Amino acid sequence: MSKMLAEPYNKNLVISFLSQSIQNETDVKQASEFLEHYLVNSTEPTIIIDLARVRIMTSVMIGALVAFKKKCDKEKRKLKICGLTPEIKEVFEMTRLDKIFKVYPNREKALGRNARLNSGGVKRRTSLRE
Repeated sequence: MSKMLAEPYNKNLVISFLSQSIQNETDVKQASEFLEHYLVNSTEPTIIIDLARVRIMTSVMIGALVAFKKKCDKEKRKLKICGLTPEIKEVFEMTRLDKIFKVYPNREKALGRNARLNSGGVKRRTSLRE
């Protein structure tokens, strides 16, 4: 069974896959339904799919991600993918999916400025003289 987690973060919705594999029809169906649910029921303009824990993914799941991207485009929402393992990154590059998706090495890079502004390590300034 594929497990996922959705976390709103500023104007982003981060969807993390918690399983190491998405291998069978049931996993793909659950993942697709989960993604669809949050596309319909959330308002964040950017959806980030974090695949850092996924080691094995079937071509059917890759097809589901492509279909989800088309739905995001239709809804005028950005879709970012992050945390690809070397094996999955290689598949994305061989199939040229890295040209279709905006791919980031990790969640922090996908969140960009939003991650830096909200992290505890960044000092908030109230004036330019601080």
